Amino acid sequence: MQTGNTSRNELERDRQFQKAVKIADRQFAGGLWDAETFSCAKAATVARQLPVTKRSTAIQEHLREWRERSVDVIRAWAPKFFAIASAFHAQVDEPASEWTKAKLLEGVSRRLRSPQCGAATFWFKFACGERDNAEAGPSLPWNMPDWMVSSRQAKSLSLHPSNSQHRLSVSDTSAVLFDAQDHFRKRVTQVIDDETDRLRITELCDPNAPREEQQALNSEPAVGTAKVVPSKKRPGPKPSRRSEVLREILTKYPKLSCRKVCQLIDEKYVVQFPALAHPEFRGHHYDSWLAAYEETSVRQAIIEAIGYCRPKAGPLAS
Repeated sequence: MQTGNTSRNELERDRQFQKAVKIADRQFAGGLWDAETFSCAKAATVARQLPVTKRSTAIQEHLREWRERSVDVIRAWAPKFFAIASAFHAQVDEPASEWTKAKLLEGVSRRLRSPQCGAATFWFKFACGERDNAEAGPSLPWNMPDWMVSSRQAKSLSLHPSNSQHRLSVSDTSAVLFDAQDHFRKRVTQVIDDETDRLRITELCDPNAPREEQQALNSEPAVGTAKVVPSKKRPGPKPSRRSEVLREILTKYPKLSCRKVCQLIDEKYVVQFPALAHPEFRGHHYDSWLAAYEETSVRQAIIEAIGYCRPKAGPLAS
């Protein structure tokens, strides 16, 4: 009976998780769509009121607005996706921060698609007043009006002179679309990386966050691994705290190199646990973990300490 109840509970949690993800995906996509349509509609309105020679400047300003509004959407939704992953950690088979990053990138890629038939084409068509074509989709190759591109941008992209109809060629239009989408992708990817780093700090420092490594903190060493019994007279930070932090880091990131582990402790953990500052190895105190690691005489001791706490893996010296 208990097994049946457990199975039903697990199925219900799975359904709740799928429902939460579906709602979040839809609302995140809606936010990105709003950022795109608001900025290109504004560009279209402003461009009509300007002389042709000044329209390209307005286009660039509102392209930037599209990027920054999309950045605001990403920053708003990163903690929401993270909350879903944390609440349904049994349904997520990777750290909540990594799952969140994947969902953000997935949503952005779905919105962008390829430059010739995706968000960039829609944005430029809408901005230049060819809204009907934008909604219908690029069934035919599109020639962008030449006023949408400044002379400086045309030079940087090595565009050819416009034709008698004042439109760029199809290939030059593609170059402009690729450039706009590349700028967009680089900007939002940078922000997603920054948001992921912030969430990693939350994962590593929040004692209330659900995480599987709590089992590792309470488990006995594997068979064949020597159990270290710290000396009561040993100075410096408590070995239990040191081991706890190392296990916490390595359970999250089991492939992290020893050098990166030392850097992470110096950058993130000494603030929360001041006792970890000025680590002591073989009777000597060091200004930082990385400084101790750089000392060849104690590097092996650090590698062994990290290797002892690394789940199902040996020490990595790189």
